[in-house]
Parts: sequence; C-alpha cells; structure tokens
Amino acid sequence: LKEGDRETALLHSTQALRMEPNHVKALYRRGSALHQMGRYEEALSDLTHAQSLAPHEATVRNLIAVIQAHTTPGGPATG
Repeated sequence: LKEGDRETALLHSTQALRMEPNHVKALYRRGSALHQMGRYEEALSDLTHAQSLAPHEATVRNLIAVIQAHTTPGGPATG
C-alpha cells in the first residue's frame, strides 16, 4: 500500500472494527496497514486477535510471521 492508501486503510478498518470488533478481514487490513507503517506491536495485536478468531487463515499467520521476523533481535528491522 502507498502511504495515503495505508492511512485510508487504517481509517476504514478502524471504523469497521468499531461496528464489528471481531471482523477478521478488518483486523487483517488494519494490521497490514500498521505493519507497513512500522507500528509492529499494534499490528501484532490486531493480527493475533484475527488469528484467534480464524486460526486457519493463512494470510494472517503469514503476516504475523513476517512481523515477528522484523521484530526479533537480529532480524531485518534492527540496527
């Protein structure tokens, strides 16, 4: 997502989650936008919630793994 698109995705998914806090797709989209903005802890919070609701959703699992790789000491985001 481009920077403006990330902001829009964050806004829209947050609005959707206010109406339906357990909406897996909105949690994923917001988590993805937060990830791309470098807000890893917030992204993991949303994605972990999504995973608890839809444990077999591969896209959620994969993005969690990507973020964990970026936040692990010695991972790509350190330094």
